[in-house]
Amino acid sequence: MALYPVSAKTVAKASDFVYKETKKNVAGSPSAAPQTSPVPRRSTRLFRSIKRKIENVVQHRVFSDDSVAPHNVFVHYGTRRMKPRRFLGDVLTKYSRKIWAMMDKDFTEAIQKIGRI
Repeated sequence: MALYPVSAKTVAKASDFVYKETKKNVAGSPSAAPQTSPVPRRSTRLFRSIKRKIENVVQHRVFSDDSVAPHNVFVHYGTRRMKPRRFLGDVLTKYSRKIWAMMDKDFTEAIQKIGRI
């Protein structure tokens, strides 16, 4: 049970990181070239659609809300005429090692504090 608070803190920190980086990916300027990343901002709907939901203390979801930006799936996965701009998937691909390293560091420190390593 000594690791539960650490896991809750680490999951919150990781989901906050993913949330912020995803918001950066959809916060492009209105004058940005089309079909680039960060996604050019034609309106704020896609930016406002990025949400973080806490299911429980160790399970968080970062997602794009369809009710705010129904076009999110077309931007993320592309169409036959528009290449995909994976605003969420790219964050996970690019930073997965950093996220795992952050979690590993937090758990190692917690285990060392209770004298197991």
